[in-house]
Amino acid sequence: MKLNKKAVLYTPKNEKKGDRVNLCISAHQDDIEIMAYHGIIDAYNSLDKVFVACVTTDGAGSARSGKYASFTDDDMKLIRVEEQKKASEIGHYNKLYLLPRQVSPKTCRAFFFPNIAKKRGIGRKVCKKLLTNA
Repeated sequence: MKLNKKAVLYTPKNEKKGDRVNLCISAHQDDIEIMAYHGIIDAYNSLDKVFVACVTTDGAGSARSGKYASFTDDDMKLIRVEEQKKASEIGHYNKLYLLPRQVSPKTCRAFFFPNIAKKRGIGRKVCKKLLTNA
């Protein structure tokens, strides 16, 4: 899969290899560790499972107060990317996909699981256009 130029595909330094994948697709960066705690731990403690995360927004709209009050949207995007990369290192993820704009989790599921997309009437071309350079 070739992502568009603004998307980030991060492979942690301690990338874990395995045959079975626990995949989490979330709207926001911090949602992954909350929603998929079991999937992360399951893969972390397994010899044949890996964890892959996909975040569908870029963090620009993050809430800002305290030390983040004066930060711009671009500042928050960079901070959220670094935070998520660090989480992927700690959790020994296999891959981390960070998408450059708001893409619905439904569209992401359709891209990763084209058979489900077809059943639900979501065109693969639409998914590909949103997520890649194609």
